[in-house]
Amino acid sequence: MPTAEPRGRLYRPASSSVIKQPVVISDLLNQKARAFLKKKMDIAYLRDLPGLDALYSSPEVPEVLGPSGRVYGAQALCCCLPGYEPRRSAIMFVESRYFDPFILLTILTNCGTMALESPLDEPGTWKAEAIDNFEWVFLAIFTSELLAKVLAYGLITHSGSYLRDPWCQLDFAVVTLAWLPILIPTLGHYSTLRALRVLRPLRALKRVPGMPLLVQWLLDVMSKMANVVLIFVFVFLITGIVGMELFKGTLHYRCALPGFVEGVEASMQAPFDTQIACHQTDDPCTKHNLAEGSTCKFFAANPNHGVTSFDSIGLAFIMLAQGTTFDDWAESMYQLMIVSSPFVWIYFALVVLICGFCLANLFLAVIFLEYSASRNTIHGPKVTVETSVQIAGAEDTAALLAGHELSDTSPSGDVSAKSVSVPPPAVPGGDCKGLLATIAESSWLSMSATILVAINVVLMCMPYEGMTATYAANLEQGSMVISCLFIAEMGIKVTGLGCAGYWSDGWNVRNVQ
Repeated sequence: MPTAEPRGRLYRPASSSVIKQPVVISDLLNQKARAFLKKKMDIAYLRDLPGLDALYSSPEVPEVLGPSGRVYGAQALCCCLPGYEPRRSAIMFVESRYFDPFILLTILTNCGTMALESPLDEPGTWKAEAIDNFEWVFLAIFTSELLAKVLAYGLITHSGSYLRDPWCQLDFAVVTLAWLPILIPTLGHYSTLRALRVLRPLRALKRVPGMPLLVQWLLDVMSKMANVVLIFVFVFLITGIVGMELFKGTLHYRCALPGFVEGVEASMQAPFDTQIACHQTDDPCTKHNLAEGSTCKFFAANPNHGVTSFDSIGLAFIMLAQGTTFDDWAESMYQLMIVSSPFVWIYFALVVLICGFCLANLFLAVIFLEYSASRNTIHGPKVTVETSVQIAGAEDTAALLAGHELSDTSPSGDVSAKSVSVPPPAVPGGDCKGLLATIAESSWLSMSATILVAINVVLMCMPYEGMTATYAANLEQGSMVISCLFIAEMGIKVTGLGCAGYWSDGWNVRNVQ
C-alpha cells in the first residue's frame, strides 16, 4: 500500500507539453502572507539587537538599535564603527528625544520668517536685518543636522545610509541649494535659488505622525494612474473629434454693432463684438437689447479671445475640460444651440456624464485602492481562518479559470488537479487559407492594426477651421489609405478565420461598425 503523503492542491497546465514539476497554487497566491511572515521575522531580529547603551560596552557590539528603529552597524565614511568616536556621539545626538522636536520647531519657525518676508520691505530696515540674521541661524542648524546624520548614518556606501533615504535626499538638496549662492557669489539667478527655500517646509512632513505614509502613497499612486490617464485621453480624443466635426467654425458668427467691417484683423473687429452667437441664415440680433442696426456677421476670432471654439483639437480639449470640471460649460452649450441645433445639449450631457462623473471617479477609485494597499504594507494583512478558507477557494477558482479540473486523489495520494481535455482548434483547409489564418491570428497583425488606429486618430485631429484645400485633400488621401488598409485587414481575417470565426469576436463587429 503506498504511503500517504501530505495533502495539498496541485495543478498542471492544460497543455500538450510534459511538465515535470507541478506548480503549487498556494505559492502563487500567498505572496502577501509570506511577505507578512518575513516582516514578523525581521521584527523578531530587531528585538534581539542591543540598544544604544551597548555603544559604551566592551567588547564592542557590531550592531545597535536606536529608539527611532534605525539599525547602526556598518562603517560610516569607510572608517567609523558605531562604538567609535565621533560617530558614537553623532548617533546619540540624532537619537536624542529632543532632536526631532527641535528640528521640527526650527522648520516651523523658518516658515514663519519666510511668510513675514515681503518684497516691499526696504533693505536696511530692522525687519529685513532680523530676517537675514534668522536665515543664517536656520542654515547653521540645518547644516549641523546634515553633518550629524551623515556621520551617524554613513554617506552612501551601505544600506540605510544618508543619501539612500528619500527624506534625507530632500534635506541634502535643500541645504546644498542654500549654500550655493554663498559659496559661489558669481552664480546667476540668485533669486531663483532663494525661492527654492520653500522646499524647507516639506522636511517637516517626515516628522508629522502618519505623514510619511501619505507621502509614500501619493508617490506610489502616480504610476498607477497611467491606465486611467490613457482612458481619459482616449475619451477626450474621441469626443473632441466628434465636436470638431459637428461645431467647427460655427461660433465665428456673432452679432456685430453698427460700423463693423468684414475682412479686417481681429483686433479691429473686437470693439464691435457683442459676444452673442447668431445664425448666419437667420438674423436674431433684433431679439436682443442691442444698438439699432446690429446684424449677424462673421468674426475672424472666436468668442472669449478665441478660447471658446471647436476649430481645432486643442481648443476642443479646452471645451471638454470645462465640461469635465463643470466650469461654465452651459454658456458654450447655449451658444452652440443658437448657431447649430437645439439638440447640442445631448453632446454636452454625454461629456458631463462620461468625463465629469465616470472618469473622474475612476481617479478616486485608484487613489482609494492604492491607499488601502499602502496601509496593508505598513500594518500587514490580517491572516485568519476565514481568509485561509478564501485562499483555498481562490486556488480552486484559479485552477478552473486556467482550464484545469480538480480531482480528489493523485497517484501519490495528494489532492491534485488533472488537465481538462480541450479539443484542439480546427485546422483550416487548404494551404492558402491556412496561411491567411496564421496571419490573422498573429501578434504582428494585431500590432499593425493598433498602429493604424493611432495614425487614424492623429489624422482625425489634424483638420482645423480655415485650412487650405490642398491640406484638406492630403488629409483625405491619408484617410483613404488607412481605410484601404483596414479593409485589407478585414479581408485577411474573414478569409482565414471564416465568417463564423470572424463575427464571433466582438471587436471585429465593432470594427465593421
